[in-house]
Amino acid sequence: MKGLDQGTVLFGLRSDKYPGIPCYGIVITASCDISNDKVAKLCFLIGVDARRWFCTEYAYHQVYDTKIENLFKPVEDMCRKFSLDANAIRRKAIRINSRGCISHMPITAGPVWTMKPGG
Repeated sequence: MKGLDQGTVLFGLRSDKYPGIPCYGIVITASCDISNDKVAKLCFLIGVDARRWFCTEYAYHQVYDTKIENLFKPVEDMCRKFSLDANAIRRKAIRINSRGCISHMPITAGPVWTMKPGG
């Protein structure tokens, strides 16, 4: 493991959490253990380019889940009132854009139609 030391930054590593994205790895194994050949494996902290991270499903959920839930509550309430499937509407509102990034269709207040249950 010559040439590697604690704090060394490598690029091009793979991570199960971010498949398909080349990752950075920062060696966190102690320098003394590396130099004395006390370790068979090195430990890394994984880093990902922020622009690429924002296009992952993991990032999408980290950033938007709470926001979408809060925006979607009135829609769910209306769906319950009229016995509609709110999850079908939610699935339709999420899509993957042309760059492969997960995005959502805006859920905005629009014209409101008044319906009476059963009518």
